[in-house]
Amino acid sequence: MSVSTVQTKITALHELPGERFVELYQTINDCWNKSHSYYMTDERHDRYASFETFQSEISRGKADILFDMTHQRIAGSIQYHFTYKGHNSYFGTLCIGSAYQGKSLAEKLITHVEHQSIMSNCSHIYIWVVSCAEKLQGYYGRLGYRVTGEKFQRDIRFLQGVKPEFRHRVDFQEMAKPLLLPSRLVTKSPIPSIAKPTLIPSRL
Repeated sequence: MSVSTVQTKITALHELPGERFVELYQTINDCWNKSHSYYMTDERHDRYASFETFQSEISRGKADILFDMTHQRIAGSIQYHFTYKGHNSYFGTLCIGSAYQGKSLAEKLITHVEHQSIMSNCSHIYIWVVSCAEKLQGYYGRLGYRVTGEKFQRDIRFLQGVKPEFRHRVDFQEMAKPLLLPSRLVTKSPIPSIAKPTLIPSRL
């Protein structure tokens, strides 16, 4: 069911009450399943295999929650860190609940992370987008992100669970956006190219 009117606020993961963690876990898995299952053979494709795995992995970086103040529930979330390719920003596992789609809430979370990145003196922000998600790449393109040419290839075990018609299009494309730092304009700076770190795929 879609929510017509909503007032939201962004809160840090550590400010989320403990009883809300199961709700966050379910929200992320539901979003992930909806956005990736079209190219997977499994009936359901979750981001986290178990609640225990979720608790362990989400605490490794930063995570912010988009909370629906009107209906008192989680509307979405985003995960990010500032150690990508040296001292650059990366975000992934961007999720917006199905009831909140089409309200520019994903862009609200992205803008929030971009601002946090600028305050942390990151010159660029990066994401990884699956190659077959042309609409998603177009969405990020409209926000100023550009494909860098770097790709993350899937391993054979993963490809065994991908529908045959998508197996040549499920590698991840790196996209990047230069950030305007308070002290200098960095839009003309070259995008650094260093060995790929741990990947957290992105999702609207």
